[in-house]
Amino acid sequence: CSEVLESIDTLELNTKQKAKRLIELCKEELSNPTFYDQHIICKELGISAQNMNLLIDSLLKEDFQASRTHFTGTSFKTNAKIDQIKSIVHSLDENT
Repeated sequence: CSEVLESIDTLELNTKQKAKRLIELCKEELSNPTFYDQHIICKELGISAQNMNLLIDSLLKEDFQASRTHFTGTSFKTNAKIDQIKSIVHSLDENT
């Protein structure tokens, strides 16, 4: 990923910033095979989805690994269990 990011600057692309963002997401994404969709979790809990960065930061503060996925803006990967995720999502809703 790092080599591709470096080479993008030398190319003539109309979508250079989009390409860089996608590669950065792939580079930062956890290798866990499982991912979660925040909107689905929130729908199950009957609450509104929060800012994705806030959710990721909250997971990290609880000492979990967490990252966005590159394939959808509402999905993330983490080593937290679903009950732990739901608890964090619910607490974020209570704080808004």
